[in-house]
Amino acid sequence: MGKRAFNEKRLFDRTLCSMPGSYVLKDISSGTFVCKDISPKGIGIQTTQPLPVDTKVKIEITTKKKVPLILEGKVRWSRKEGDGYRVGIEFNEPLFILLSMLV
Repeated sequence: MGKRAFNEKRLFDRTLCSMPGSYVLKDISSGTFVCKDISPKGIGIQTTQPLPVDTKVKIEITTKKKVPLILEGKVRWSRKEGDGYRVGIEFNEPLFILLSMLV
């Protein structure tokens, strides 16, 4: 079978990262993650558990300057990858200026 072509919908390039963080889903469940990539519109994370698509999520990342940054968004996709899950989260508000603090 040949490679599957797809239409890239992202407006912004993703920046690779490897920062730990934590998440809270609907204020009822929580966990930790490692950031894999980030852009002004969203973040790709690695978790040990799948996160339900279309669920509101609050995430906390510690910046390079050791300042906690709390962001809100929605889980857009979640898939099995290796021993964990890769999850895409779209932010409620773009973080254009704050992105420079993270990477």
